[in-house]
Amino acid sequence: MKKIKIAVIHAAYLDAPKDAMPGDVNFSKESALAYIKSNINYTCGFIRKAGQAGADMVCTNEDFPYIGMYLSDCAHPGLFRSLVGFAAEEIHRQMRSMATEFSMLIASNNYELRDGKIYNTSTMYGRSGEVLGRYEKVHMPSIEYWKADPGETFNIVETDIGKIGFAICYDMIYPETCRILALNGADIIVHQTQGWGGGGKARALGEAYIRVRAVENSVYMVVAKNNQRHEGERSMVVDNNGEIIGESDALTDGLLITEFEPDFQMTALYQFNNFYAGVASSKARQFLGRKPKLYRALINEETTAAESYKGQKLICTEEDGQKLMDNWANKPEEEKRLYHW
Repeated sequence: MKKIKIAVIHAAYLDAPKDAMPGDVNFSKESALAYIKSNINYTCGFIRKAGQAGADMVCTNEDFPYIGMYLSDCAHPGLFRSLVGFAAEEIHRQMRSMATEFSMLIASNNYELRDGKIYNTSTMYGRSGEVLGRYEKVHMPSIEYWKADPGETFNIVETDIGKIGFAICYDMIYPETCRILALNGADIIVHQTQGWGGGGKARALGEAYIRVRAVENSVYMVVAKNNQRHEGERSMVVDNNGEIIGESDALTDGLLITEFEPDFQMTALYQFNNFYAGVASSKARQFLGRKPKLYRALINEETTAAESYKGQKLICTEEDGQKLMDNWANKPEEEKRLYHW
């Protein structure tokens, strides 16, 4: 297969003015809209640079307009929904225009409103500006459930550079996500995220997640992470052997461009395990050797682990979230400082 050039945007959110911050006494919806638009335009500047560099595909990080900042705001009913509607329309217009102008695939992630529900959505725009496919985040942290709905399918998007699946942020915690995408034929998984934790060990663990998911599923991983100014938290491209073949600077906003010739079938004629198995492809050996009849516990809700937490449930509604936030407001500042991601 010919070489492909993938661009990943590694950029921080712009600083929000005080009157755009939820909870500020001078908060205004107009300032929030202006702030969101400034983040959209900032990211679009990098997309344009990717197009000028001849990228085949460019990827944004998760929720690049940063509407998620308003997820915990229960004081302004309807605000989150209206911000989502505004941003999605503006993003769709700009993505279609730039995909067409540069004949480039664009993997964009933002919240979208469809059929009365809000989804954390990754959208693949084709080289002519058409929408090739969407994926709606399946696994969400509890706070996201307050205002958004989970997706129900693990979609694969057919493109001219390979079959592409998406895993958004929290999806990566669950190995079933990437496994199902791989079983559905993914060559590349685009991981758009704000994650990787906030401590030194958490950052090392984030890289481990990505490299293990790549090698255990024989897929390329493209990680588009927002810049949180923490050493070690970076965007990267990992091949299907788990090797990092491109990585951004952790602390600097910029565009990571990685050009490589993919080997989706992992042809290794002289690999001894392949030789003994009688196949030329390491990927074929891995998938043909699975024992799906023994994996029923993966889809059984009544497991030993589930029994251990019987009677417990996660807070997943805005009403319960409001009670939680009211309780949070009454906590002493010294206790609030103990909380971390």
